[in-house]
Amino acid sequence: HEQLTVEDWNQVRPLYALVEQVAAKQLAPTDVALPWQHHFLNAEAGNVFVPFTIGIQAAAFTSYPLGMYLRVVNRGAPAPAPGPRDALAQYPFEDATIFDRPEDGRISRAFAAPPGNYDVYVALTERTTPEHPTPRTLVIKHELTVPDLKSSLAVSSIFVLDKSEIDSRNRRLNFEEQLDEPYVWWGTKLTPSFRTTFGRADKLSVTFVVYNASSAVDDKPDVEVQYVFYR
Repeated sequence: HEQLTVEDWNQVRPLYALVEQVAAKQLAPTDVALPWQHHFLNAEAGNVFVPFTIGIQAAAFTSYPLGMYLRVVNRGAPAPAPGPRDALAQYPFEDATIFDRPEDGRISRAFAAPPGNYDVYVALTERTTPEHPTPRTLVIKHELTVPDLKSSLAVSSIFVLDKSEIDSRNRRLNFEEQLDEPYVWWGTKLTPSFRTTFGRADKLSVTFVVYNASSAVDDKPDVEVQYVFYR
């Protein structure tokens, strides 16, 4: 995970105030329907890991890299700036990062939070250049209900995949790496599909995790999985 440069921070920092204005209803979220997809996975310390993908349409941005600021707040709560004695975030999660132009037209990131109801704010802005002095900025808001995956038999989100590849590093990623590559787990790199409709000749690939299953006599999970296809 690369540290943000001064130029990166200068690009991202103005997004804090925009998110606070949207949360306070002084500004409306941007009326742009960028494709959005999220998933839920069990995590440590009572949290749920929430990877998400945003589709970046070809005409949405013209100047790269993109700066992203993410802030997760309790549903309906304001998202004020931290006070002078509260330098640490007073939110369940916040994050800032930079993205180069995505080759596949999508960017992915993640956050972690306990089960509950949240407002997720994602602000994106272009890099200012002499050729591009007025950067485009978007603030997206999504309401998410993070499920409890710990207390009883539970299933993660169902991941419908475009492809699944082997991650040659063959090791567990640390948390910062996991934020950068939220769909790499267990030595596998997953690419979720934005599609939900498949033709007869298409390949349907899915993966998911079952949590808190009891063990059978052979010490394997005592679980039976049935698939029912419908539309």
